[in-house]
Amino acid sequence: EYRHGAGARDQRHNLGPHGVVRSTGTNLPADLTNIIRVAKAEEGEAEDPKGSNRSKRIDLYRPLWERIELQRMDLATNKKTKSTPWCAWYVTFVWREALGRHPLGHQIGGCYALATAAQRADLWIPLPDKRDSHMLIAAYPGSAFVRLDRPLSAGPSEGHTGIITGVSKDGWTVSTLEGNTGDQVRAGIQDLRNPLIRGIVAGAGLQPVYGDWPRGLLSAADLSAFGTR
Repeated sequence: EYRHGAGARDQRHNLGPHGVVRSTGTNLPADLTNIIRVAKAEEGEAEDPKGSNRSKRIDLYRPLWERIELQRMDLATNKKTKSTPWCAWYVTFVWREALGRHPLGHQIGGCYALATAAQRADLWIPLPDKRDSHMLIAAYPGSAFVRLDRPLSAGPSEGHTGIITGVSKDGWTVSTLEGNTGDQVRAGIQDLRNPLIRGIVAGAGLQPVYGDWPRGLLSAADLSAFGTR
């Protein structure tokens, strides 16, 4: 049973250079630790059957109204109906379970919709089109990267998203937990210099934490080659 985080969402942080907020503590806030714990608990959850975008557990990542619709279609066809991609459902499910609330107002099932909802909630951290090693990148554990085939300003496009679980010392490489990756929840590595990664969603409702929390990546495979969905 997940224990909801508390207290961290009321913390205050000092704004640093380039809009980056520096943490005043030595550890991650409780909410962010909770997000990583919940995300890791789902690692290895795989589609059944493969390619269906579903399993008993993966169905629970979706909101109730969609689960009811899937059950109705299953009964009508007497088989498990193939559903939609679920990487964003996984991300927003993790936030809901870890925080006890929907930071973007509700669960979201699409990457473009996730990014635009984050914009409206002032939780979107855009990454510039041109990136160099001198920039401070506002990624932190518990947030989510969003990859989109087209710039956000160009309108809806396919994409991919996952929870960030660790950040390298230079801030450019992140370890992740990603749903709908090889038909399962997988631990991975993403490079934020990839221009298709358009931004970061501060899902915990906090501003980016950058500074004295421990840095380092979790051991995982490079998942950047997996196509957007």
